Amino acid sequence: MWFYTKTSDSIYQSKGTSMTDKEAMKLALEKVTLGEYLRGLRLCQTDMSLEKMAKKIGCAKSYLSDVENDKIMPTLSKAAIMSKAYKTSLNQMGKYI
Repeated sequence: MWFYTKTSDSIYQSKGTSMTDKEAMKLALEKVTLGEYLRGLRLCQTDMSLEKMAKKIGCAKSYLSDVENDKIMPTLSKAAIMSKAYKTSLNQMGKYI
């Protein structure tokens, strides 16, 4: 299992090292930003384009791009709408702030 994080530009391999899968996952998740988390969900779970996700959320494509690129943070009300569209919870999203 491989984990990649944009912020560290590092790849962690959990198998074949002294780290357990749980330790590798925790290390990788600690370095993930909210935008990276949301982009990953959009691409891996929903397989939706940025434009389609923006329409589903009811925001501009540029706004969603800024959120996914960590240029801006969504308001709480927008985050609530986003959590449903991204099939996650506000609690889970809060872990990446």
